[in-house]
Amino acid sequence: MKKLFIALTLCSFFAYQVTETRENVSGKTHLRTIAPFESGSAMRVSAFNHEVASQHQSNGNKGGFQVSVFGGKNTKKAAAAAYFMPYGHKTLTFQGQQAEDFTKLQTAFEGRYTLAAEPYTAIKGEDTLGTTAITLTRFTKSYDNNVDTSIVRPWNFGITYAATQDIYGGATAGVGIYSHPTFKASISPEFNRSHAGAAAAFRYHFSEDPKSFWFEASTAVEWVRTEVKLNEVPETDKTDLTEANFIPADIGTPLATVTADLLTYDDVGGNGGANNVDNALQMNSEVALVWINARQDEGSDPALPTGTYWPVKQAVTNGGDIDITSVEHAFKGGADVYPDDDKKIWNYGKVDGARKKTRLADVELKMGYNFVCTPTYKSNGYLGVVIPTGNKATGEFLGEALVGNGKHFGLMAGGTTSIELSMDSDWNVSYRIDTNGRYLFKNTQTRSFDLKGNEWSRYLMVWEKEKWEAAFLVFNGTDEPSKYSQIRNYSAGINFFTKDMYVTPGFQGRINQSMVLQSEKCLVEFGWNIFAREAEKVTLTSAWSENIAFPEATISPFVEFPGTPANNPKDQLLRNNGLLLSKNNKTFNNDALTTTQGSDIVWNSAFEITEAMLNLESAASPQVITHTPYVSANYTWGDTSSDRPGSVGVGASYEFAQNNNSLNQWQLWGKLGFCF
Repeated sequence: MKKLFIALTLCSFFAYQVTETRENVSGKTHLRTIAPFESGSAMRVSAFNHEVASQHQSNGNKGGFQVSVFGGKNTKKAAAAAYFMPYGHKTLTFQGQQAEDFTKLQTAFEGRYTLAAEPYTAIKGEDTLGTTAITLTRFTKSYDNNVDTSIVRPWNFGITYAATQDIYGGATAGVGIYSHPTFKASISPEFNRSHAGAAAAFRYHFSEDPKSFWFEASTAVEWVRTEVKLNEVPETDKTDLTEANFIPADIGTPLATVTADLLTYDDVGGNGGANNVDNALQMNSEVALVWINARQDEGSDPALPTGTYWPVKQAVTNGGDIDITSVEHAFKGGADVYPDDDKKIWNYGKVDGARKKTRLADVELKMGYNFVCTPTYKSNGYLGVVIPTGNKATGEFLGEALVGNGKHFGLMAGGTTSIELSMDSDWNVSYRIDTNGRYLFKNTQTRSFDLKGNEWSRYLMVWEKEKWEAAFLVFNGTDEPSKYSQIRNYSAGINFFTKDMYVTPGFQGRINQSMVLQSEKCLVEFGWNIFAREAEKVTLTSAWSENIAFPEATISPFVEFPGTPANNPKDQLLRNNGLLLSKNNKTFNNDALTTTQGSDIVWNSAFEITEAMLNLESAASPQVITHTPYVSANYTWGDTSSDRPGSVGVGASYEFAQNNNSLNQWQLWGKLGFCF
């Protein structure tokens, strides 16, 4: 009956755990891994817990010592990488807007239906469009139809420029014009983590009596290597932002030809006329002026760089070969491109080759007591502390190499119970259960985060208030009007969406159940280890105080629309086309203009990113349940009369979860142990 009860308990418990499922997570910035030699883990308890208890009960040995060498590697690497990717995508396509993305705008301009459900605000002086009396305003209607979150607009990552539109660019009603970048590439990331090391545990009983107190200490030296591989596949190279491709000229000056990168459309699907061509060239010149900044006003110092330093390759005014041509290059963070501007360089969230770390993992100290110690039944319990010796997260790279539990101090409790099931043959069979629970306390770490409901928003460009105000002074004529570089003087959002945070891991626990088969010279153990922990709790260490907003970079700063003098970029800029702010729900996959600052002449705090908008949970590791079946085989020596009984053996395990909250990984180990 006892055997049947235990077997049924094991089967039901395992079946319940294995069938447990949870949804995958995505867009996370930090992955907390599991220490390989902590109390209750498969490698830690296999053979050692059984041998020490048996030898102490049978011949009064006072203690035991074990050393292990181990190594392992994760599997399902694409699923592991999806943990970090937006919305769990395993493939992302980096591509600027294409012609089809402008269909909605073009159709609206054609004026062939009534837009009663989507009212538009008329700009003063604007004529009606087509057959309807409803007119468009650049402040209320988006032009980007993309809703596919696997599409990434590359300009936020420093690759080429933002697609630019002028919805008033033609000579007739219903004419629009835009310029779009040509870059296209895809990435299919994989996350690799491998580890190896050596570990040791020492236990000492204070008495030879079966019921006695004991002390145990353990630690491990671990080497960890992690790497996020983007696996980029280029498809279309970007058109270099050079004078040869985007001819610099005074705004509005007619030129001879229209480049292939500039497309026009009107209410009849053709060219809107000579003025439309002029406007196309005007937009060509605008790209040269505000994205390349190859032109300077007369009287300005030609030695002064006027470029944005962001996505440009300039051979003239910046005097360098500034060029980000791939996604992999962009994720390196730009240190080789922008060495003197820490606001342009990604200080965090980078992907740049393998990361390695070798450290002493956590030290565990325990004090325990043997409550029962008979030939057929043994049970003990303990209390202990976790002394952190590993490393903390810094947020500099995705998938950091971390040793230990994140340098959190902890308290723990647990125990071991063993029941002999059979002692009447050459093989003794026993069932053992090992438990360990611990609470890890708060510490401070540096982590990145997104906005609520907006994964990867941390990688979007941002306007800083002080830079916006400096740009306004330029455009308003109170500063040198030649400083056109202010128009795109954005900063890398990842540097603002990364902060010092209080991180509390909280509770975690393990249950290890095993069947142990032992003969005179052999000990074989089959087990199943279950690990569970709660989600981390994270908070900012100080209140959010950044004055930043997302820029609207897709409206031409030099659009000529009714009410402004022709060919007068400064007056047009007074309407803040170059200073527009975007709603805080702007996404990496859609540059849609849903609401902007309009013609305000002061920084509009309504568009600022506030603390209430921050999704701090994106910086926290989620709750985890993992399963680890394992097997170990050991050669044993010594009997009840031996002074130094011991064992040497090997083991293997495979840890898996029903979602991507934790890594699936295999592990191998070799172990030497003896009692004294």
